[in-house]
Amino acid sequence: MSTVAAVIKDGYICIAAESQTTYGYSKLPGEYLQNDIKLFEWGSSVIGMVGSVSMTMVMQDLIKKSKKEPNFSSPSHIFNFFKTLHPKLKKEYFLQAKDDADDPVETSRFSILIANKHGLFGVDPMREVSHYNKFWAIGSGTRFALGAMLPIYDLDNFDATKIAEAGVLAGVTFDIYSGGEITSKTIKMIKKRKK
Repeated sequence: MSTVAAVIKDGYICIAAESQTTYGYSKLPGEYLQNDIKLFEWGSSVIGMVGSVSMTMVMQDLIKKSKKEPNFSSPSHIFNFFKTLHPKLKKEYFLQAKDDADDPVETSRFSILIANKHGLFGVDPMREVSHYNKFWAIGSGTRFALGAMLPIYDLDNFDATKIAEAGVLAGVTFDIYSGGEITSKTIKMIKKRKK
């Protein structure tokens, strides 16, 4: 797994990730791997992924082959995108969608955070979409990242970038499946109109 964290603060959103890849009991630090990227730009959105390397490669291929930027502006738009994508994942990428018989729907195997000018969204393997207000993290280092970001979020000398990177640093420091260099991307959000 990994640690990916994202933070919204003072009109900006930052998403950060570390670079270690883990195979069972072996780890491959980013310095040994050229394709260690966990943050991907798709149009005006930045996607942070954790989980299987094969699904990371599927995401990269989808981005490369896309003719237009998907609409990731709201939970409903994101849900509809991944719902429409699911049959394609099974047909073109041979997705193994069977997991637990008690699962309500087939899994798409994606565990991602999406950061863009509209906000911070999370998509879990069952295609449930969450729209976060302040910050969130995914991956095996989640509990460390959340624990690091909570006490510093309201401090004046910590902006979105510093908070997100602190969250990933906590994952790198304490989670055995996270490590390596930390990268981040910061986006200016659009101002919401008052109703």
